[in-house]
Amino acid sequence: MFLRFILIAFLFCCADMCKAQQKLEPGKMSYIYTSHPYCILYHDTLYSGSREFRKLFYRTGNQPLIDLYKLHQKCKIWGNGITYVGTIASIWGIATISDKSSNSSQRTLGWVSLIGGVGCDIGGTILIMNGQKALATAVHLFNLKYAKATVGIGVGAQEAGLVVNW
Repeated sequence: MFLRFILIAFLFCCADMCKAQQKLEPGKMSYIYTSHPYCILYHDTLYSGSREFRKLFYRTGNQPLIDLYKLHQKCKIWGNGITYVGTIASIWGIATISDKSSNSSQRTLGWVSLIGGVGCDIGGTILIMNGQKALATAVHLFNLKYAKATVGIGVGAQEAGLVVNW
């Protein structure tokens, strides 16, 4: 009973740290965390996928941003490929271990395949997350360099006002 209470308290503490909404700052580029993992919102336009937001980074001519974009692409491609191979190896390993007619050497090979597949899954996931980190870093650097607040004076027919774009 006490262990259940501790587990429930731990889950409530973890849930309290989770945020339901992501803050989007107007005038800045935002990396959106959605079911499609590669979305950027910039000037009221949602760029979904690297083909769409590649031009945002190449247009600046800023080499560190371009390098981070290329790192994101490499990590995404290699991570997905390694995860795919790991999943296939894990499935084959489980099928080999579960087969009642397989001998001892085949089962050993199945265990090796299963463990290697799980390792590939973990390694591929780490690569994918490093790619997402590189993209988030590129967005942060873009905002530091290119998203500046501007101040202007707006004049109407009977009034004047101060306009601030953040």
